[in-house]
Amino acid sequence: MLLDLLPKGFTCAGCGLTTWKSVCESCKENLQWNHDFLDSPVAEIEALAPLLFSYSRTQTLIRRFKEYGGTDLKRAIFKMSAPLKHQLMETHFFAVIPIPQDRDRSYVRGHESALETARFFSRQLQIPVAPLLCLKKKKTKRLTGLSKFAREWAENPFVLKNDSLPFSLSCLLQEKMNQKKEIRVLLVDDLITSGSTLAKAGDTLKTLYPDLRIWGGSLGFRPHRLIH
Repeated sequence: MLLDLLPKGFTCAGCGLTTWKSVCESCKENLQWNHDFLDSPVAEIEALAPLLFSYSRTQTLIRRFKEYGGTDLKRAIFKMSAPLKHQLMETHFFAVIPIPQDRDRSYVRGHESALETARFFSRQLQIPVAPLLCLKKKKTKRLTGLSKFAREWAENPFVLKNDSLPFSLSCLLQEKMNQKKEIRVLLVDDLITSGSTLAKAGDTLKTLYPDLRIWGGSLGFRPHRLIH
């Protein structure tokens, strides 16, 4: 009888077992953290800096966060290794640029996973978030499940967002462009698969400043060509 009165707990978002939090200790211990810059599959993106390798339970947890969010889940997977943070700090980025997401989809989910990831990078690196991109259309076609070829040939959904920066940041950006100074930015999505989304977003950003240097950041990445 007493057992029936105890709290039933949660179902782990990674393995499905009953636990006292939304992520069990076993799944936390098996998270696959990234500690280094990775080669980018996209020519316009100089390197990638994902927080996690998206395999097995790690992939499941990231997908769960994308769809549903959650404080416990976010606390478990939003961490940056010291070596990766050091490399990112040493790169001296001007700003973090989030990949924009479908508003209706984000409304249904109750959060914007890419923007939350960008804000995490912003806090860790102590640089501003610069929302320079927006979507051409209110509703965008989901790329989940499409082949790499289909992703690459899909329409570029991004355009530059006018008057999106605080005045001081806008002035600083314009000053750097006028003086032809090097500008490095971190383009952040929640999950990188083929890199086609980063490529299209990078192409759009370079219409603003052709010499812009772009790195990619994310919550997760599955580097097919690097790790087998």
